[in-house]
Amino acid sequence: MIFRNGQRIGRRCLTLIEMLIVIAVLSFVGSLVAFGIHAARQKQLFLSEAEEVLKAARMAQDLLLILDADTTLKFQADEEGILYWISVEGGKADSFMRNLNKKRRLKSIHVVEFDDGMADREEGQLSLHFLSSGSSLPKGILRISTALSSKEDSALSRYIAFSGYPSYIRSVSTMEEARSIIEEDNEGGELVVRMMQEEVAQLSQRGTAVEGKSESKKPDEKNSP
Repeated sequence: MIFRNGQRIGRRCLTLIEMLIVIAVLSFVGSLVAFGIHAARQKQLFLSEAEEVLKAARMAQDLLLILDADTTLKFQADEEGILYWISVEGGKADSFMRNLNKKRRLKSIHVVEFDDGMADREEGQLSLHFLSSGSSLPKGILRISTALSSKEDSALSRYIAFSGYPSYIRSVSTMEEARSIIEEDNEGGELVVRMMQEEVAQLSQRGTAVEGKSESKKPDEKNSP
């Protein structure tokens, strides 16, 4: 109690209901902050693992071109998640190859799908083959995601585009972007093929012209004494 000018004045205290409301509001705000921190950490982990898968795909293609050896990027699902590694046919048993063959676990990525191309699909397994000096490579889109369906609100997904021949492998955030990359690469590849065909035709014509000139310069054996 407080006494002022000889009068007793009552002090108003928080009621139990008001205290419960304050506690509930603080708990709600705290849960939102914790959820935001958890979501940010999960997103960062997913992006980091997606980048590692992209590097593995590029490494598989580079090993094919450098070592001229058949290379396979493999994924395998088990009870704890998804494993991935690179397998090189005929690779030497050194520390570099052992590191490539080491199975690595994906903690945030729960779905790995390939929609087309040279991919061996077995239950719980996926293999992308880089074969025969670049003559046969995966062609399609590899989807890696945190959820089975990319339409889920909380789903995080990345799409890796494979053009079917040696090219710069890229990762994008939507399926449409990945398809446009493959279309652009195919148009560029067709242009390169046409240019090579034209160059071969020009060289062939030049060779024919040179042979014709050399034949015309030869003396006529019948008229020679």
